[in-house]
Order: sequence, then C-alpha cells, then structure tokens
Amino acid sequence: MSVNSKSVLGVSWRRLVGRRAVPFPVALPRLLVGPRVRLRAFEPDDAPEANAAIRQSMPQLHRWLPWAAREPSLRATRRFVRTMRRRFRDRREFHYFLTTHDSPAIMGCIGVWRRGSDAAEIGYWLGTAHIGHGTMTEAALLLTDAAFDLLDISCVEIYCAQDNVKSRGVPMRLGFTCTGRVENDRIDHQGRMLHTLIYAMNREQWGNHRRGVNSI
Repeated sequence: MSVNSKSVLGVSWRRLVGRRAVPFPVALPRLLVGPRVRLRAFEPDDAPEANAAIRQSMPQLHRWLPWAAREPSLRATRRFVRTMRRRFRDRREFHYFLTTHDSPAIMGCIGVWRRGSDAAEIGYWLGTAHIGHGTMTEAALLLTDAAFDLLDISCVEIYCAQDNVKSRGVPMRLGFTCTGRVENDRIDHQGRMLHTLIYAMNREQWGNHRRGVNSI
C-alpha cells in the first residue's frame, strides 16, 4: 500500500490527527521499568539535560526528524517539556525519557499517542552514543506492552523513514509487520523527500509474540 502525504510546518498529518483525538480512558504509569531500561515521565527541570542530549546527537537526528532540522534552543525544549507534561496529565500523549538502572542520564525519548479511534502510534529518538545496544528495542517493548495492557486500543503503529535502517530495526525485532508506505512524508537534511514505512502490530499478534519470547 502506498499513500501520498504532506507535512505542515514539519509536523506530519498523522501527528496532527493524534493531537486532536479524544483522551485515552486511563493514564499510563509515570515509570516503566525493564531489565535494563527505565522510562520515566518528564519532570519540570528536565529541559537543560534533554536539550544537551539532543545537541550532542544532532548530526544523526537532523537526518531523519523534521523537528531536528536546526538545533533546538533551550527555550524551545522547555516549551516541549511543559507541553508534553500537560498532555500526559490530560491523557492525550505519554512521553518518557530513557535512562538505565545504572545511570539517570537521559539517553533518548519515546512516546505514544492516539491514531484514530482504536490505534496508537509510538515514536522515538535515541542519542547517537547509545545506538546499537538494544536500548530502544527494549523501550519500545515496554511501551507496547503498556499500551496494549492499559489503553483501549487494538493496534500499535510505528512509522520509520524508509532509509533509516536503525530505526526500522526496532519494530522488525519486535515482530511488527510492514503494512504500507507513505510517499514523500518528510524532508531530509539535504532537502530530499523521503518515504515512510508503516509497521503495525495488533493485540492478538502481540500476545502470541510475547508468549513466544517468554518461552525462549
């Protein structure tokens, strides 16, 4: 399946739809804990550290993410943290910073928001120094588990730039299926149009996949 898409000020149509959606019936926990990774909700004083983490990884982030076309100011990051804290409280989006049991340092960010009436989308970024260690795969597993356990949804989707092999590896390792492609969905750092691949997982498939993982 192929879909034509346009972006508005660097924000894709699917994100705008999610922001206008009704709240989820319940809130996710403010802390999700895995074997190595901890996902914690934003705190008021997180902006300076988050801004520094983004700046350190700009050469990688700005290749794929519209909001990273330019280095964000500390003021912009403070506004983002403040907005996402409010949307977490209002049960519209649940964003977390990634840390580990060994260190409280911010490694990246992951969030989930509504896609239509019965689906949710997960998005993420990870600091360059932490890529390749399974960190984001574990984080996405934690958040997918929480979404299916607590939110009234039947499907979780992850959208990745077609050329971003590292990002695509996360849903692929978790057993998500590539269900389509959105053409000309984003612009890269050189001004070229990029296609986006859609990976999806429904509730029944996730239960079967998790049982298979736990039996290994």
